[in-house]
Amino acid sequence: MTPYDEQTLSFDIADQPRRGVLRTPKELAERAGLLINLAADCEQSLDGECFRIVPEIFLAAGHRVATFDLPNHGPRVNEYGAGLDGWAAAVRAGTDVFADIRETGTALIDVCLQQGSITEGAIVVSGTSRGGIAALHLMAAVPRIVAAAVQWPVTHLPALREFSGTSDNAIVQRANAEALIPALAGRHVFVAIGSVDPRIDAVSCHRFFEQLDASSGTVKPELFTGPGATHAKSCDPSIPRFPMATAYDASAAFLLSCILRVS
Repeated sequence: MTPYDEQTLSFDIADQPRRGVLRTPKELAERAGLLINLAADCEQSLDGECFRIVPEIFLAAGHRVATFDLPNHGPRVNEYGAGLDGWAAAVRAGTDVFADIRETGTALIDVCLQQGSITEGAIVVSGTSRGGIAALHLMAAVPRIVAAAVQWPVTHLPALREFSGTSDNAIVQRANAEALIPALAGRHVFVAIGSVDPRIDAVSCHRFFEQLDASSGTVKPELFTGPGATHAKSCDPSIPRFPMATAYDASAAFLLSCILRVS
């Protein structure tokens, strides 16, 4: 494990507390970038069994890593519940959790900028599953983010069992990845997804990628795909698993190359 210093970042959004975590390697790269990695709460996003792969690669390369608690995760569980059930209940009640994600991520970046923890032009974001759609929302909201890598991301919310029957919900329609394409087109986006994924619907994810590709000019999104299942627990156990660790490695390589490209 690469030695690093860890800092808890406390800030407010509309007088409501938010928590972020910033890790700085003991030996910084000459032009140190910042990765924001999203999956659930701060602990899972940075230390989860698979979620930690990209952050660990960034720290080893001398770059800072940060995250924040997603709505309804960790200390942010509220009256709507925890996890995706909490997101869905909040949305059905008229609370836009995706606006919350954009605002919290933007505020985290501002805090890091204020304390000199960001090299301009070297901010990237990564996210897995629900963290994937969160990462896409953050990139769409923050033009200074130069690249995003998402692993088997949620792209069409009604495909999730928690969001069943919400196709006509205005918040859901604004939050689906397809609605973000105008803000993502022509930017560096990497999508990893297997051929099978009933949990988030691989077909919807591939369709989002195709639409993003068609809307992009010189800078095209990149797709890492192949046979096998992502979100394998929701699949027939006879279906081979997609090489998820390799996909995380490829995500990290893509993001690091984007930092070097703009240096």
